[in-house]
Amino acid sequence: MVCGADNWVAIEAFGLAKEQWFTELLGLEHGIPSHDTFGEVYASIDTEQFSDCFSHWVADLASLTEGEVIAIKGTRGVVWTRPQKKPLSIGSARGRNKTTWF
Repeated sequence: MVCGADNWVAIEAFGLAKEQWFTELLGLEHGIPSHDTFGEVYASIDTEQFSDCFSHWVADLASLTEGEVIAIKGTRGVVWTRPQKKPLSIGSARGRNKTTWF
């Protein structure tokens, strides 16, 4: 879910509504990806590798915050079906002054 958008079409619409900001932030040469592109990219993610990377990222966060508690909120695979693959974890981590989405 991205800012209330809970499917690829809605995420594309959100991106188009904020296209100037995303283009400035990310330097998008070809504009906002289509809903099909979002779906294809997320469906191609290796969930085992993502899980390993996520675990290392969380460990780095703990190290960088010198043990400060970081609240992690998330969900699993609610946006799309991934036949024969584990669901991809999506959520956010919140420290003292910043929220990071993953």
